Amino acid sequence: IGETIIKELKDSDIEISYVIENNKNYVSDKYKVYTINDDLEEVDAIIVTPITYYEKIEEELSNKVSCSIISFENVIRECK
Repeated sequence: IGETIIKELKDSDIEISYVIENNKNYVSDKYKVYTINDDLEEVDAIIVTPITYYEKIEEELSNKVSCSIISFENVIRECK
């Protein structure tokens, strides 16, 4: 889902600063890749794509950053 969002935002005014991925083997040649345990740069918002684990991830992120944390599920609902 995350890679699809990146493709969809490619030609928009939204800048993707980095990707948060807990799969240590994930590599991107275009974006910085962090894990949720890393020190994260402040950004305007973070979109969380794992719907099932959103609440747990949101709790962890809210202790690390002060930006908006958005569930991908909410993005889908608002687009309907």
